[in-house]
Amino acid sequence: MMKRVLFLLLVSMGLSAQTTIVSMPIDGSTDTTTECSGVLVDGGGISGNYTSYNNGYVVINPPGNDTVSLSFTNWNLYHGSDFIQIYDGVGLSGSTYLGYYSGSTSTLPNSGNPIQGSSGALTIRFYTNYYGNSSGFVA
Repeated sequence: MMKRVLFLLLVSMGLSAQTTIVSMPIDGSTDTTTECSGVLVDGGGISGNYTSYNNGYVVINPPGNDTVSLSFTNWNLYHGSDFIQIYDGVGLSGSTYLGYYSGSTSTLPNSGNPIQGSSGALTIRFYTNYYGNSSGFVA
């Protein structure tokens, strides 16, 4: 009986735990998250395709000045003109440019290894053109 109660308690606690999911804005705006962990997705969400004409920014800026990293687990952009740019810092001005990733490839950005910033924040830009879309990304 005690094992059954403990099992039910653990299951219910696990089901109530939630992961923060941050969606890239699609309208040129900037969203900021201060979460220390979570999932970053394109505007189509985890399982949908992103739309055309996306242009948005997400700043990952948790408290403190620790290293911030981003690892991609899924990657499928429609065309070379759909891309992500990543900067070490808050915003683009004065931030260090870390990389440009585009296209539909079999290789994840940075080969799936974490993309790290040392400033304590990362700024991510996602841009798509007018033509075509795909399943996007999950990081």
